[in-house]
Amino acid sequence: MMTSKVATRSFWYGRPRLFNSARSLYNGPVPTQVAVCANHAQREAIGVCVRCRTRVCSECSTKVDGINYCVACLAGLAVDGARAAANGGKSRFTGLIASLYLIALCALVWGFLELMLPGGS
Repeated sequence: MMTSKVATRSFWYGRPRLFNSARSLYNGPVPTQVAVCANHAQREAIGVCVRCRTRVCSECSTKVDGINYCVACLAGLAVDGARAAANGGKSRFTGLIASLYLIALCALVWGFLELMLPGGS
């Protein structure tokens, strides 16, 4: 008789089973929310622009090197690319950074010489 009780018990050792009642809750259609495109409310979004994080549909999305961009950010990339090409591929701060690096290097050499050579002024 003891073995029949053990055989009818669930894995949870006598706790009521919720599997049958829980299963009936999910028999109907599962309500889902579909992300829509920021420009086309009737279209499902297939991706997110990595620059501005807006949802885009297949018509609004352009992949560059496997990365999704929206139309506005793609135009911004084109402007940035044209600006970089006009500068010869250099940033507008390249000259400033090089000058600051040179000044810091001169100050470092001067400080090193002051420490190593005795009797300056």
